[in-house]
Amino acid sequence: MAMNTNTLQNAMCLNTRDIIDNQNANYRALHDEIVANRIEDKNAQIVAQQNEINSLRLQASQANQNAVLQAAMDANTAEIIRRTGNDCPVNAYVVQPPTPVNFPTNCCGTFTGYGYNNNYNSCGCNCGCC
Repeated sequence: MAMNTNTLQNAMCLNTRDIIDNQNANYRALHDEIVANRIEDKNAQIVAQQNEINSLRLQASQANQNAVLQAAMDANTAEIIRRTGNDCPVNAYVVQPPTPVNFPTNCCGTFTGYGYNNNYNSCGCNCGCC
């Protein structure tokens, strides 16, 4: 009987130890997964921040390059103006505006063509205005 009791107590101790080891293993697995997820989130944040930094650096570089190019163009324009002595362009020759063309019209103000149509009346519009 003492041997049976001892065997039962030993089995209970082993079972309890197995349950505790199982719980510890489950906790470690969850903890490792949580830590891995947090590390992954931090890495994603770092990548996003690095991309934003690179974008801002590119914008600053483009702004600096544009300023340099604008300064060079302004200097070239000033040099051209200095060499020509003109602040504003001047016409090479003056062109007169065209003379308006007057088309023949009847008494009602409509186009009659290049001759009168005397079939109806003197102005050819048959509107009774003549």
